[in-house]
Amino acid sequence: MKSDIYEMKSDIICANRPAVLRFSTSIRALTIALVTSTLVAACGDESTATASLSGVVEDFNGGVVDGATVTVGGSTATSGPDGRYQLEDLFVGSTGLVASAAGYASVAEGVALVAGANDHDVVLTLAGAWGMRANLLVPLSELALAESNGKLYMMGGYPSSRVTARTVQVYDIAGDSWSLGPELPLPNNHGMAASVDGKIYLIGGQTQADDPPGTNSYVDTVYELDPAAGAWVAKATMPTARSSGVVVVLDGLIYVAGGRPPHETDFAVYNPAADSWQVLPALPTARNHFTGEAINGRVHYVGGRKGLGLGMSMTTVHEVYDPQTQTWMTAAPLVPARSGMN
Repeated sequence: MKSDIYEMKSDIICANRPAVLRFSTSIRALTIALVTSTLVAACGDESTATASLSGVVEDFNGGVVDGATVTVGGSTATSGPDGRYQLEDLFVGSTGLVASAAGYASVAEGVALVAGANDHDVVLTLAGAWGMRANLLVPLSELALAESNGKLYMMGGYPSSRVTARTVQVYDIAGDSWSLGPELPLPNNHGMAASVDGKIYLIGGQTQADDPPGTNSYVDTVYELDPAAGAWVAKATMPTARSSGVVVVLDGLIYVAGGRPPHETDFAVYNPAADSWQVLPALPTARNHFTGEAINGRVHYVGGRKGLGLGMSMTTVHEVYDPQTQTWMTAAPLVPARSGMN
């Protein structure tokens, strides 16, 4: 029997490679069967395995979220009353997961899927709710805070030992990460900090804790930090030494109000550009550990403590300073009385 050799391209595709088949007419049927079975087996070796993904959708407090939508690629599942979701026939490899539910902020996460079953829980937070971020490098209290170019600067304070620190901790908001900045020239707690034109200013404060009460070491120092230069520079000192007051920035000027006795009504403004101070009309209500903000060209000061600021004697007073007229006025009181706010 004549056994000419023929060639044809197979319709079977393996990894985008067309197979070329050769066979003899004398044994055509057997050859085609054998080659075809070999190709099918080879394709089976290179086929893409599938994965499944399941887990629980929880809220920030540990409860389950019913009716949450979980999407991976083109597949979507909805969590049940027990918070569980299940996705099948997913591609193996790294991919993205998006989860959302009514009243919650959406979450986008990366997942690495292997062939077979995979487990991945999702945590949702309420829309507009508080969430945890990276902890301080060093646990401190009574520190000063200022923001510059997307970073928070935490200056000084003291730990449980109440030994005042020179530590500067810098938080990168976008990266949710901490680093240490240039140490303060002197230990400082209850300092007052602000940012103007990208530079950080630490004003006043005290170098020791409150033991015993009334023996605090208040300072009148002013230090400037240019983050680009990375060093603290001493500037013109305050008219009086004080701590636990409040600083507010308005039109490039730093207004410093109140503090612990005997300077609880002191009020002055610092001009960073001129490195100079001006004494202003006294704060009407003596106080410390209060808060303030600039709104519509005026400076508002709210709440606070009386005396040394070590007890629970607080005030609801709300006083407003107008720089144009250099006068004070009274506004709606705080409800309820509070102190120690930032």
